[in-house]
Amino acid sequence: MIRRQFDTLYREGAQSGRVMAICLHPFIIRVPHRIGALDAALAYILRHEGVWRATGSEIIEHYRAAAEIEELTYRAHGFFTCRELYFLDPSGNLLEVRDPTWTAGMPTPSLADIVGDGSRP
Repeated sequence: MIRRQFDTLYREGAQSGRVMAICLHPFIIRVPHRIGALDAALAYILRHEGVWRATGSEIIEHYRAAAEIEELTYRAHGFFTCRELYFLDPSGNLLEVRDPTWTAGMPTPSLADIVGDGSRP
């Protein structure tokens, strides 16, 4: 199953980057007869050209270094009240990040207040 998911994302990734997260539940993956299948799937994936094995933090740092922030929007009314940040990823795709913890009446900092000069972690 992991290989099929990877093959699909690898084909789609020829045009723009893709992220493949592999969810592993410790209770299930710790069973000795399953670890070999995971090792084989990871070896298969890493044999492909252009594959970047990265942690979530490494992916975030890559995007922060290369992304262009387009817009910050506060939605105080409607079904989904939230703060939305729109940005271009390194491949030029417009992405949206929603912060559902923000609600009407909370402070509305500017984009510069949130992002700063990019030097903060």
